[in-house]
Amino acid sequence: AELLEHQLIVRTKDIAQGPLSARVASLFILAGEPARALAAIRATEANAYPDAMLWDRHRVEAVALDQLGRTNEAMAVLQEVPDGLAIRGELYWKRRDWKALAAVTEPTLTGGEKMTDVMQAKVLRYAIALAMLGREDALARLNARYRAAFGKLPTAATFEALTAAIGAIDPATVSAAMAAIPSASPAGDIADLVDAAPAVAPPAG
Repeated sequence: AELLEHQLIVRTKDIAQGPLSARVASLFILAGEPARALAAIRATEANAYPDAMLWDRHRVEAVALDQLGRTNEAMAVLQEVPDGLAIRGELYWKRRDWKALAAVTEPTLTGGEKMTDVMQAKVLRYAIALAMLGREDALARLNARYRAAFGKLPTAATFEALTAAIGAIDPATVSAAMAAIPSASPAGDIADLVDAAPAVAPPAG
């Protein structure tokens, strides 16, 4: 990362700094150095980047900010990113912030989606968040909306267990559900970076 950082600052100019800065920042995040990751992004922010390149930088910047405990700034950075809501959900999922995860996921579920692995993961994560929050009414609505769609899927039993009466859900059920969730993430490739980064503490309370 240090060699690429030197190349980024000393040898690379203008728009070429865009993809290299995102790569350098990613490597620093994986090395447990989010402050250096953020510095790599901020030191090269004066250039006018194409939207796609800018969004790539923002995705990595948000992960670095979250690792530094600057979660509000991370979420603000993602405001203009097309898949920003999914990345916010990924960050909340990793830190087990159930209330925030439920809030960003709920508006994106309509009931008419194709049940890909990504969609199953999204719905099941949402169900876990609702179960942890004790939101029985929302779980009942989720069951009514997606029960038929999950009917013949390998995750059907997991979905049913999570969206059953809240009193029937215990820590063992939640643990089993987490293990059964498809590995595909709603956040796409950036999820690998979030997962590989050092864990952050869940919010107090």
